[in-house]
Amino acid sequence: MAVRSSKNLQAASNQKKQSRNTQKNQIPNCGVIVENSLCTSNPKCRWCRSDVLDSMCTTKPEAWRLPSQIFTCD
Repeated sequence: MAVRSSKNLQAASNQKKQSRNTQKNQIPNCGVIVENSLCTSNPKCRWCRSDVLDSMCTTKPEAWRLPSQIFTCD
């Protein structure tokens, strides 16, 4: 039985590692971030400010597509 429990523990450990790696490799959903500091700390996100509309966190490619007359992105 000791061998089985050891194998089960190893399998559980491997699943946790795979889960963490999957989470790290996922594309961030920058749109759900509502704080400037959290947005700018993520290298795949940009914080875009506006005097007319609400400021928002967005991905780099989305930030390039926003109109520069309305938004200023970090």
